[in-house]
Amino acid sequence: MKIISRTIIVLSFVSFFTDVASEMLYPVMPLYLKHIGFSIVFIGILEGIAEGLSGLSKAYFGKWSDVIGKRMPFVRIGYLLSAISRPMMVALSHPIWVFFARSTDRLGKGIRTSARDALLSDESTKEWVNAGCRSAGIGCLECKKPLSDAIVAELEPIQLRAAQYEKDPDVVRSIIAEGCETARETARETLHDVRSAMGLTSW
Repeated sequence: MKIISRTIIVLSFVSFFTDVASEMLYPVMPLYLKHIGFSIVFIGILEGIAEGLSGLSKAYFGKWSDVIGKRMPFVRIGYLLSAISRPMMVALSHPIWVFFARSTDRLGKGIRTSARDALLSDESTKEWVNAGCRSAGIGCLECKKPLSDAIVAELEPIQLRAAQYEKDPDVVRSIIAEGCETARETARETLHDVRSAMGLTSW
């Protein structure tokens, strides 16, 4: 019997209640903003900037999450920002604060979405491998493919950096020369300290 992991269950509930809150609030948000005196143009600009911020932040923070190899901090911060922003939009009626609250909510969505999806994908892969291996439902090659894909993804940024140095050997030589000079200077300082401690400073 396949057991859904705790991570998937928790994220499913958190995502569900966050979406419920969004669907309760955002369909009436334009009416609310118009009621408190905001123009239709301002509402359109507000929504356009907020959604644009969400889209751009998904790409940026998704890449950042891949680079550092961590998912959960982005998920937590993203949901926290969205949770804080909802009461702000109701309690504060000044245009600046409404814009700030709405942007904060969309920024939270952008921060969490890519990391959350990657986290769910990772968990699903683990469950698939665990169930398949224990039941002999998949072969060894199928089981090892997610591992090989993960290794390739981990090595990709390293290989990209290495390719840049391969194209410019002079940069590599300058780095080595600079490192050698730094090592020599450190060695001279260390040798001086040793001679001083031994009373051989006249040598």
